[in-house]
This record gives sequence, structure tokens and C-alpha cells, in this order.
Amino acid sequence: MDDLFIQYTRLPGIIVVYRNHTSIEIKDNYVVVEWTYPHHNQSTGREYHGIQLAQAGDIYYGRAYYFLDHWYAITETYNKERTLTGFYCDIATPAIFCGNRLCVTDLKLDLWVRQDRHTYYILDEDEFEEAIAEKWITPPLAKAARHSLQSLIQMVEEDKFPPIGQWAPDSAGHS
Repeated sequence: MDDLFIQYTRLPGIIVVYRNHTSIEIKDNYVVVEWTYPHHNQSTGREYHGIQLAQAGDIYYGRAYYFLDHWYAITETYNKERTLTGFYCDIATPAIFCGNRLCVTDLKLDLWVRQDRHTYYILDEDEFEEAIAEKWITPPLAKAARHSLQSLIQMVEEDKFPPIGQWAPDSAGHS
């Protein structure tokens, strides 16, 4: 289903539509989207609040899992050598179908889990707190977001992460 787009609402209401995926597969409770990182960003790497999450070229290919029944989306990232570099977990509302779009609202909190599946970093807590203060995120949404983050952390700490899929560098499925 290549005509399905991913629509991310970034609070307070910025809408970003992702169209550059290479494939989409719809399952019972999640949607899998494969993508190639845009060429102009391949040399920048990723750093958040002084934590170097990925070196330049590391986030090159990815497979994102948008859950219809969980408050997160998980993207496994691969470098240009097709080696797993880690998992970027967006704390977000469960995905819903909106016509030809899969719609998700980002709740600002994020979790980066390194490829070892044991090391993790909580990201953007300041943005989350700002969104609560600005009333972009209601108390029930904030509670759901915190619960979702804690659930993911518990999976990592109990060696049960990631929650689905093969999630191994040699099973990336890229051609």
C-alpha cells in the first residue's frame, strides 16, 4: 500500500507528512514503514542535549513500527553498511487511519535505545514539560505518555525489548 502517507502532528499543531517511504506493510495492530534517510542529512549524525546518539552516516535506513494499540512508535535505524545502530522510540498517541494517511500525535517524549538493547537515553523531557505547561498536552495525555515511557524502559531493563519483530541487523530486509 504505497499510497499511504504518515502524518505526524507535532504539538502545538505542526503537521508533518512523510511520503518518502520505500514500503508499507499493514498488520493487525501495527503498520511497518521502511525508509531511506534523505541524502542531505546523511552526514550530520544525531546529538541530543550533549549525548551523541549516532555518528554521521549512522541513521541511513530505517524501519518504523506505528502501533494502533500502544502509545509509542519505534524506529529501528541502520547505518549505510546496514548495521543496526539503535531504536528511536517516539512516545505518541496510537496511530489511526485518516483516509490515505496514518495519523500520529507526537507527545514530545522520546527514548533512544542503543543497538545493544540495554543502554537507553530519555530524550526531550524539557519539551514534554513545556508542552504540559502550555496546555498542549492534557493531564490524561501526560499520564499516558509517562506510562508508555516507563513501559518501554521496563522492557529494556527486563531484556524484553523490542516488543515485536526480528529486530536483528541481519534481518533488516533491505535489498
